[in-house]
Amino acid sequence: MKIEIQNPSAGDAGASNSAGTLFVTSRQYTICACGAKTSTDDGCHFDKRQAASNTRRVLAQLEAFTPAEAPACAPLPSQKRCIELFEYCEETGFLTGRVSRGGRRAGDICGTDSHGYIQLCIDGKLNRAHRVIFKMLTGREPVGYLDHRDGDKINNRLENLREVLPWQNALNRIAPSTSNTGYLGVSWDKRQQKYVASLGVGGKVVKLGSFSEVCCAIADRKHAFNLVIGAPSNDNGRANK
Repeated sequence: MKIEIQNPSAGDAGASNSAGTLFVTSRQYTICACGAKTSTDDGCHFDKRQAASNTRRVLAQLEAFTPAEAPACAPLPSQKRCIELFEYCEETGFLTGRVSRGGRRAGDICGTDSHGYIQLCIDGKLNRAHRVIFKMLTGREPVGYLDHRDGDKINNRLENLREVLPWQNALNRIAPSTSNTGYLGVSWDKRQQKYVASLGVGGKVVKLGSFSEVCCAIADRKHAFNLVIGAPSNDNGRANK
């Protein structure tokens, strides 16, 4: 979509003053289809055509890929045992102790840090808090891995957890420190002088598109993620995590 606006500066190129009349040329601005930014760069296009291209490429790879079965994780304590030990807060996603044990008093927040996740010790065995919470609230074992939708490993509210396969779980990581954009699946290509969006599907990297504006590359990658997972990704920005 293009919008023409009049340049108010008479000193700009194309402006002239003749017989007391001011003639001002107009400039064209490109509005990104993702709606995230306005730019004069015509190379920024994440639109319906690009979305359709994403759909073809991603779905073709999904059809060619035979996913492995969900991993067999160590069984969790029974739902009854979890409820005996912990009380769950829906607003915060934290677990507090119902009984005093292990140096903690009843009512204290439970868990210790384990590579960014909250870890619990139940009857001598270590368990990830988000898996315990899922078992407490649903009464069953998670199928495969549990992905944190927003990428925040300690946000264990039930609505932030979804069951995924390992390769799907990897798609929703936070961008690594080596990223040159700060967004997972979006990189700056020096040769093209463009931002390139990509997505790993079943062990293969699917190249999505190249854009002059990073906001459109991000929108492109998020669209492809949604095709695979069926839900939005987190913003993947390491600066906000």
